[in-house]
Amino acid sequence: VGGVAGGAPLLFERLAGEEAQEIRTYARLIDMQNRRLAELERVHDDLECRLEQQTRERLRLESELDTSSRRWEEHAAALDAERTTWRARVQAEERRNEGLLDQVYRKEQEIRRMFLHKFDGKGGGG
Repeated sequence: VGGVAGGAPLLFERLAGEEAQEIRTYARLIDMQNRRLAELERVHDDLECRLEQQTRERLRLESELDTSSRRWEEHAAALDAERTTWRARVQAEERRNEGLLDQVYRKEQEIRRMFLHKFDGKGGGG
């Protein structure tokens, strides 16, 4: 009986030691998982911050592109209007030049007739 009674504390100590070892193992696993979780949360926060920065930059660039596109459209419209104005001026100048050339042609014809008439008149009277 004494041997069994003497073996009981050893069994209890051995079981308690095994349980303690198992608890320490689980505690280490939990600690490793907590560190891993903390690392993953840090990576997640970093990625989320970068995504927000990239989104803000993308929105800024899109806004800049829209502004630039509007400016170019306005500039193109202004150039188109200027081209239309100059085209009208050129056409008006061409019509004016045609009118002047027509007047010059008629004056030349008139001068030619005057010379012909003058020479024909003198030639016939002499």
